[in-house]
Amino acid sequence: MRRGIGFTLICVGLFLAVLGGAIRYWAHDRLVVVPVDLYGTVDLTGKATYLDMTTLEEKTGSVVARQTVRADVDASSDRVLVVDLSQVISTADGQFIRASVERAAIDRRTGSAVNCCAESVDEKPTRHEGYLFKLPFDAPRGDVMLWDGTSASANPGEFVGTETIAGHLVYRYVSEVPGRQIRTREDTGALVGEARAYDAPVWNSSVRTMWVEPVTGTPLAVQVQTRTTLRNSRGQDEATVFAATLRSDRAKPNPETLALVAESKRRIETVRRVPVWGLGGGGLLATFGIVLLLGRRRRSVPVSPGLPPVADPERVTAVPRPDVSSRPDASSRRLDVGPRRNAGPGSGAGFWREVGPGQPVAPAPVADRPLSRYIRPYLDGDTGAHRRPDTTGSHRAPDPLDPDTDWLTLIGPESDHTVAPPEPREPRNRYPDGW
Repeated sequence: MRRGIGFTLICVGLFLAVLGGAIRYWAHDRLVVVPVDLYGTVDLTGKATYLDMTTLEEKTGSVVARQTVRADVDASSDRVLVVDLSQVISTADGQFIRASVERAAIDRRTGSAVNCCAESVDEKPTRHEGYLFKLPFDAPRGDVMLWDGTSASANPGEFVGTETIAGHLVYRYVSEVPGRQIRTREDTGALVGEARAYDAPVWNSSVRTMWVEPVTGTPLAVQVQTRTTLRNSRGQDEATVFAATLRSDRAKPNPETLALVAESKRRIETVRRVPVWGLGGGGLLATFGIVLLLGRRRRSVPVSPGLPPVADPERVTAVPRPDVSSRPDASSRRLDVGPRRNAGPGSGAGFWREVGPGQPVAPAPVADRPLSRYIRPYLDGDTGAHRRPDTTGSHRAPDPLDPDTDWLTLIGPESDHTVAPPEPREPRNRYPDGW
């Protein structure tokens, strides 16, 4: 029973340990990934100054910038997620102001940009870098490279601290994009004090702030301060194309984003806890099973049951002879010769010890074995006075049961024990049944 339980515990423990390792090193990279059917939107609101292209006049009012992330499932794979990013800016009453479209790809495990799949910005081939719309899982407490679609460049995002949004701890990153020319606008010389056919350069600068949930790397809130202008030939800003400070609602983030974050955090925490439970529990079960097997092995040594314990294990005593009084005519054949002489050190007496529980079972004494009368003189060390029994028939060893036996010769002249010869009896079978 103990052996079966021990082997069962060892097998279950090894299974749990292997399962925990597989989840940690194999399933983790397949479960902790960006969903292949990702879709999400976020609205940034604020006041803006913008150039009305119908009247070529600057206007100020409330605007809404809707940013959308849509995954291209057919073009994506197990490793790469292809997405279409768009931003549409309109007035509060729905009047269109401007829009931009990007196509990019990211690594589903790390969230960093992957250069493939016809990536572009406003249909112009562009090489993406850094992190586009999310940070890696387990976002670092340090600077990261953040992609800016307006300037089509990656810029350092500085880690500036932590805050709490909707019950989630978030990291705050700030990325400043220095002013640079992003394109030219045809036939806009009249807006910058140049000839009508002049193509005015378009300059942009911005500061982007993100509040990122660190476990999933998902932004819960975004704020963008941007300024886009037209410059004349002398490098002076003459017209404002768009200038605004837009932010999402930090008090009430997008419900879809919160649900995605909660589900992702639950899955990630499960994947990280199960390996610990599996390795720890499996190790304990396997160890307990080994202890059961080793304990059973120690108990498997044969011992002599039913005998009292040994009071002094070093005390040497004679092993008690078995009771043969119940055998037929046993008293007529029993020869009690008493203690052997020369039973000092080296005579073999140390071999016989008192038997008790926990001690190996000792063999029967030589005096109770058949043919002991032939070898007894040799065990006593008195081999000079007796020749080796002749098995050819010309010489027979002294028979202790024979009335004519010389007992002094058999036992030895130096013995201090007196043994009376047996009484004469009728010849009978020497070896009755049972011997």
